[in-house]
Amino acid sequence: MARQRGTFVGRRSALGVLAQDRQAGLTVIRGSEGIGKSALAQEFRRELRERGAVVLEIGCGGELPDWDQFGVTLLLAALREQFELLQADTRLPEAIDRVSRLCSPETYRSPWLRFCLLNALSTLFGRVSVTGRIAVLVEDAHRLGDPVLAIAVMRRAGHLVVATCALDSASGQDKLCAVADQVVDLGPLTEDETAVLLQRTLHAEPDPMLEGVLRRALGPLWGNPAAVLGAISRLRAEERLVVVHGAMCLRAPLSPVALPDRHHLVRALARFGEAGRDLVLLAAEPAGFAVDQLPVLAAATGRPVPEYGGTTDELVTLGILDCDASARLRCRVPAVAAALRTDATAEHLALLHADMAVRLRERLGDEGSAVLVEHVVAARTALPPDPDLARRLAAAPPVAGGRTEHLRAMWWHAAERAAPRAELIQHLVRTTEYDRLGRFVAEAARAGTDAAGRVQLTRAAVLASVHTGEPVDESVVAGEEASRAVLALLERWNAGVPLNLDALHACFPEDWLAPAVTRTPQPAGGARMRAACAVRDLVPLLSAVLGPDYGTPTRGPLAAHHRARKAFAAGDWTTALSAARELVLRGDADRTADEHVRVLAAEISGWRGEDDRAEAWLLNSPGVTSLPLWRGWAEAGLRAHTDVAGAFEIGWQAYHRHGRTGDVPGKGEMLARLVSLALRGDEPHRVRDVAALARRWREESGSASAEETHVLVSGLAEGDDVRIGQAVQTLRVRGEQYKIALLGQPDAVEVAHRIGAPRLLAHARALVADAPVPASASADADLSETHLAILDHIRAGRTNRQIAQALRMSEKTVEKNLTRLFAKAGCRTRYGLAVSALGQAEPVGV
Repeated sequence: MARQRGTFVGRRSALGVLAQDRQAGLTVIRGSEGIGKSALAQEFRRELRERGAVVLEIGCGGELPDWDQFGVTLLLAALREQFELLQADTRLPEAIDRVSRLCSPETYRSPWLRFCLLNALSTLFGRVSVTGRIAVLVEDAHRLGDPVLAIAVMRRAGHLVVATCALDSASGQDKLCAVADQVVDLGPLTEDETAVLLQRTLHAEPDPMLEGVLRRALGPLWGNPAAVLGAISRLRAEERLVVVHGAMCLRAPLSPVALPDRHHLVRALARFGEAGRDLVLLAAEPAGFAVDQLPVLAAATGRPVPEYGGTTDELVTLGILDCDASARLRCRVPAVAAALRTDATAEHLALLHADMAVRLRERLGDEGSAVLVEHVVAARTALPPDPDLARRLAAAPPVAGGRTEHLRAMWWHAAERAAPRAELIQHLVRTTEYDRLGRFVAEAARAGTDAAGRVQLTRAAVLASVHTGEPVDESVVAGEEASRAVLALLERWNAGVPLNLDALHACFPEDWLAPAVTRTPQPAGGARMRAACAVRDLVPLLSAVLGPDYGTPTRGPLAAHHRARKAFAAGDWTTALSAARELVLRGDADRTADEHVRVLAAEISGWRGEDDRAEAWLLNSPGVTSLPLWRGWAEAGLRAHTDVAGAFEIGWQAYHRHGRTGDVPGKGEMLARLVSLALRGDEPHRVRDVAALARRWREESGSASAEETHVLVSGLAEGDDVRIGQAVQTLRVRGEQYKIALLGQPDAVEVAHRIGAPRLLAHARALVADAPVPASASADADLSETHLAILDHIRAGRTNRQIAQALRMSEKTVEKNLTRLFAKAGCRTRYGLAVSALGQAEPVGV
């Protein structure tokens, strides 16, 4: 198992087996390289010493002469180093001296001297145990030439022997396990154990993106402690790990994650030289590498075919490569291939594929088109443009997962590039490969095109730049007047000017990639569209403009912002926080988007009970806010967890400073929060004031956002179930689970539980418990005239003192009557009483 600064993770069942009360015998801990055998043995050693046992440690991983099959040199070194720990026979030094004299190459060459050496070892371990048995810990026993005989003498002396042994070793581990009293097999850590190891190693909670990248890079080695720790150590050395608001995040997540050079698989690869390197790098490509192409590879590199065949077999045995059902070699651990990559790797592989393509073309002619095409695609620009190859590419289907490179090769080799260029751009947009789109546009612009083609490239460059945050390449900027007009939209975006559907339609007309295709018209004034536009989330707008040609981005600043917004509304707050950290970590995100995700992250942290973290999110936002109402909304929400009245004042002041006129971003959210706070604070006059603000906004604006907000706010203020239901239905259609949890719907507790924020769950439970229930006829029948009068005053928003003065009774009498009314209505607040059906029937005098 893995240790991190003295902390042992997992393996409790295995440790329990080792800790059984046994005085002697041989236990073998068996597992693959890096699985944690030594860590488990060391933890057992620690427990033994805590119980007062003497433990002799013999490490077989050090330098050992080839002739020393029993590992006597390592044993003698361990005895001398730990001699003072042994309460042994006074004749022990004599026994050690005799073994030392026999430890020589000559001894191992003579059967008689070998026997004498084993006898001397037996005497030595017998004298060690004169004053009490000891435990002998033998690490990496499989490295010994004859581990069975070496360990047998320790076992016969009556000692408890624990030996670690590699599962994949061919040097006697089967024989050793056959004579063992028990064998403890170690597999990968469980998911929970790996998560604990990761967190303890990082000294912080890992961001989900970091964990996902590590998992994909390590492949089957996820759960192997040495691999996990090694990958983290390399990321640290590369300064790619950074803490963002309490979570460990990864810089440059698109760059490969590699194992360190000291990892056993990377070291094992070194002995195969360039042949092993080429095989692993070729197998790591998306298409893998066909086994039947080994002779072509051998011809291209000038190495013998048997060398590649033998190397392939050994790499498969090591677990680095695998051969799938289609006889293609695949790299099982991407982090191993990443450790081999240098700045020259891409060019080296392209030249290698180009050489193989030339040889295949000469040898097979038209017969080997499918195989040839694969190498032509991978050669990229290492082969000069050739229309005949373009014809072959058009006739052959792309390999699985290789359509992007296939289309790019078609463009490169085509005599007329306009059609393949448009097809590739369309494909890259659909598959959300905007980083590749930016690189291709620059390449295509440098290759040259006509005026129409340059405008098309400029539009694609603008789309790529908006998604990646990278500037447009100079080769694209220096173009026609029409191209500069398109670039003006990017300049507006970078300057923080809001974009709308009309501007995007002008930049991306229906025929910008192909002949005009009818698109489904999208309403420009939809509430969701306006809300996205207000915080500069272009994804919904681009989806409306580009239709099915547009793929929702998964990488880059625009993708992170959109993912944070969407996940926040849906209640997937772990994803929302991860996206917020990703955007903040970039440092070059749009200012409004940056502030918006900080506000959402602060809201999430507040509901999770992480007030310090919530304040940190808000403190780190820009000094001059571009979203004052959103910020006020978040500040009010954070205060509300401890001070409802103070929270209302924060929100009220923010609204009157920034939201009285116009459709200010966050206006609807602020009004909804204010009415909720007023209801929680049991302040009817505040409820009416907020409802009046929502009504005034609807009258002045008439926008969809204003109308939706008015329906919700007025429904809450007046206890109108119809309007509340209408608003809730809209939220359900949009998947806005968070708001449903806030509105106390029947499923609010279930929704809040899924979201996983303790304060939100408590809030939802309180709302559901406090929801008014329909008053029964018998409850109405028990109401007196006084009860009905108090109900009228409550619904008019009057205080206990005002009610007492109007009915000429004491405030204490009003409180007693209210207690009875609460019980009859099945609620606990004045608001619940006001919106209940209690007293709606004809009164009965008492």
